[in-house]
Amino acid sequence: MTTNDDIMKDIAVKDSDCVNNKDVLTALATDETFGNAILGGQNPYQMLSDGAEKIDLSNLSEYDQACVEEYQNAMKNFFDGNATYEEALAQFFTAVGEKHPELAQ
Repeated sequence: MTTNDDIMKDIAVKDSDCVNNKDVLTALATDETFGNAILGGQNPYQMLSDGAEKIDLSNLSEYDQACVEEYQNAMKNFFDGNATYEEALAQFFTAVGEKHPELAQ
């Protein structure tokens, strides 16, 4: 699915999504007939295409996925009113420490 340009373009157009396909982003960026209704007819894909070229993944680590997941879990408790901000942060640090004890302090 993600290697099919037509499917990716369909996702981008129908869902106003930024897809991970450079060819599709470039094609949409240069399509003068394309406009996003949510943005009043503007075409955001030139900006998205330019930004995609600047993505630097050199600072990713083996811990990123666990940290993101546990932060989202903890902050959901905060946003749902089930924890204070401090409690949610403590939950985050505890959960990451359990998954990766070498990070616990």
